[in-house]
Amino acid sequence: MSSLEQKYLLGLTLVPGLGSARIKLLLEHLGTAREVWSLTDGQIRALSLPSDVRDSFIESRKKIDLAKQLDMVSASKASLLTIVDPGYPPLLKEIYDPPIVLYVRGVLSASSSKIAVVGARLMTTYGHQVTESLTTELVANGLTIVSGLARGVDAMAHRTALRSGGQTIAVLGSGLNFIYPPENKHLAEEASDQGALISEFPIDSPPARGTFPSRNRIISGLSLGVVITEAGEDSGSLITANVAAEQGRLVFSVPGPINSRQSQGTNNLIKLGAKLVTGVGDILEELKISQTSVGAEMVEIVGSNERETKILSQLSLQPIHIDVLAKATKFAVSELGGMLTVMVISGKVADLGGSFYARKH
Repeated sequence: MSSLEQKYLLGLTLVPGLGSARIKLLLEHLGTAREVWSLTDGQIRALSLPSDVRDSFIESRKKIDLAKQLDMVSASKASLLTIVDPGYPPLLKEIYDPPIVLYVRGVLSASSSKIAVVGARLMTTYGHQVTESLTTELVANGLTIVSGLARGVDAMAHRTALRSGGQTIAVLGSGLNFIYPPENKHLAEEASDQGALISEFPIDSPPARGTFPSRNRIISGLSLGVVITEAGEDSGSLITANVAAEQGRLVFSVPGPINSRQSQGTNNLIKLGAKLVTGVGDILEELKISQTSVGAEMVEIVGSNERETKILSQLSLQPIHIDVLAKATKFAVSELGGMLTVMVISGKVADLGGSFYARKH
């Protein structure tokens, strides 16, 4: 693609009110971005657009310095990837309103198989455990992890992918020069070194109320499916799940304790038809990917004595209440509580809160 076409596509995205869906229609009906940008004022007024958008287009062309905008991108160590570029992700191009221009820091591979992992910002110990476990195995099976760099599950998914030697894509609800939340700035730098940091918003754009739902459609649009590992009833990750379903993407949900507020969203998704996930095999089966076992790379957890072995035999990665565990092992709850405390300290068992426990992976 010519640098001129890239420049004019960038210009169109900077026109307030025009939006990606309208730009896509203009390109389909009028040809190149250069031709659209070069329309006369009279031709713009004849377009079937709202009057305020036509006025915005006419006025914006007078004010936008395209050369300066390109210089800002270059100065921020980023590049532009446009919808007419052969390297544009094909899955993302399929959605109703694909971003016309993506600002990219790092390398956004068009060919890699991608899976989104998102969830609660207020992540519990259980959410931490299942996110880390599933992400590790997804990476081991060759998938690139996509998420939104938010606190909680998103950040854990990115960090786990990086620690596992995989690639990760962080999609921002702000410009690349405005990392939010600020404590994830170093994580963003790591993601750009071992994958990509991307946004459809101009380089210096701060986050705003409407930018995150817009960001979510890119997260799901890039991906074969979306995995929600933990989410409350009003979690923003549920927006991503809904958008994914609208885009025809697979939606996967990890069940959680019925008395945990942070699992109400994921449990409700399962009721509504999301694929229930109790292990990575549930995801890979739907994606038609042959599973590569990572068990040989994981340290086997064994009991230090017969009583610990008995407890471990009743534990899995899914939460179990201490009362249920006491009944299964035939230990008194008071006695079992002490043994579990020792096993949590030794790293064999995860205390998920609310008297729920699980085996460490």
